[in-house]
Amino acid sequence: MKNKMILIAGRSGAGKDRYADTLAEMGLVGVKSYTTRPKRYETEDTHIFISKEESDLIEDKVAVTKINDYEYFATKSQIEQADYYIIDPHGIRDLTNACPDVDFQIVYIYADYHVRLDRAVGRGDPEKELWTFKCRERSEDQQFTVFEHVIFNFDNVIIHNNNTDDIEKLTKYAKNDYMRFVEELDLSLF
Repeated sequence: MKNKMILIAGRSGAGKDRYADTLAEMGLVGVKSYTTRPKRYETEDTHIFISKEESDLIEDKVAVTKINDYEYFATKSQIEQADYYIIDPHGIRDLTNACPDVDFQIVYIYADYHVRLDRAVGRGDPEKELWTFKCRERSEDQQFTVFEHVIFNFDNVIIHNNNTDDIEKLTKYAKNDYMRFVEELDLSLF
């Protein structure tokens, strides 16, 4: 089992996927979590999409959370094989409790509401994306509000402000965090 993992958290539209894409381009392996929600578009490949019935059959779930009545989770075997995971605060709590032997580095990506809204609406059909964003925002607001108030109490958190659309800046953050991550890892794990 790997002994370190980067957990990427942030509200919808903050830039988590761009950050994770940079880590993947550098050779790190991410968790592709399961979800019971339907795909937003036919070619969406951000999760493993399953039915509620299929989800009920999976026994080694960790980092379980619900957003808009849909379940999101990973399995313990996925965690054992990965270097990073995009996850929400409830999932962070569940995962760190389920895997106490793993040293987790939390990366919190912050962006203002209107910046995130503009990004979300720009993903596709503006009316559909606006509705999806508002539902998600409402569903995850409480857990992120609490998380944002306590985040400064942890010594394993890096916070990045992503209020601009400067992809290079976010990429630089990810590369710097990656270098810090690699320096602390036993490279034989790769």
